[in-house]
Amino acid sequence: MNILVTAASGSLGTEISKQLSEKHNVTGAVRAPSKVNQLDGVTYVEFDCDNEASHDSALKSVEACCATSPTKKARAKTD
Repeated sequence: MNILVTAASGSLGTEISKQLSEKHNVTGAVRAPSKVNQLDGVTYVEFDCDNEASHDSALKSVEACCATSPTKKARAKTD
């Protein structure tokens, strides 16, 4: 199954991606793929909830989505 994990660079998203990638094709949706400590077995794509232009390419071939969100502390750093 092709699964998209949002906020895949956060602590929760990383752990979910790691576990799901053992049995599924996982795409990690992150704001800046080049800055992520990438896991083996996970493909990373640029995705920003506020930027609709990033949605189509991130959702291509996705059969399921695990939507996580950054913590309040992490969101404050980017606002």
